Amino acid sequence: MYVDGLHVNHTYTTMAQLFLIKQMIKTDKWRIFSDDDMALKAAIKKAFSNEILEEKLHYFVNDFDKTFFREDAHREFIESNKYLKEWAEDSGLEEL
Repeated sequence: MYVDGLHVNHTYTTMAQLFLIKQMIKTDKWRIFSDDDMALKAAIKKAFSNEILEEKLHYFVNDFDKTFFREDAHREFIESNKYLKEWAEDSGLEEL
């Protein structure tokens, strides 16, 4: 139930959790993977705004095509994985 002045939506809850994670984990570089959720994207951009500006955070957003059958999705995964490995080799990043 909505109580005036006490309402907190899931974006603010996620933002608070991200700030806590940020305090608990001490690192120079961040890699975040998420689905294409607007609330999550907004919270990540707010909680890690300095890291984004300093290029210390890489944020990967997954967009799932739910029209694929399982076999088609697996085939797409295999092809994408090959493409990523080739790109890493061509970019001199295969060791990373």
